[in-house]
Amino acid sequence: MDSLERSIEHFETAIEKGISEKVDIYYSDLGSIYEEQKDYKSAIQHYEKAYEYSSTAETLFFLARNHDLYYKDKKMAMRYYQKYWNSGDLKYRKYTEERMERLKEVIHFQGR
Repeated sequence: MDSLERSIEHFETAIEKGISEKVDIYYSDLGSIYEEQKDYKSAIQHYEKAYEYSSTAETLFFLARNHDLYYKDKKMAMRYYQKYWNSGDLKYRKYTEERMERLKEVIHFQGR
């Protein structure tokens, strides 16, 4: 069993047992692991759970990026990027601005 698989197992055990008030961080970390493995669908599911426990701007960004990578229809990614943008957080602002500009073009041409 490699270290990523062990990490997934440990986070899932901690979540199941409810041994910490940091469940949002566990879900977010699991999302990050799945994203690293390019399993964007699982990453999205875990980031959504993280957002349920703690509605952070950073989680919105991760949701946007994974929707962007996973789905051909970019409208949901755009919604998450806009939510992140509206949060006022600065950490991923430049990337978000550039990606939103590009997605506007993509969505426009998808509508044709």
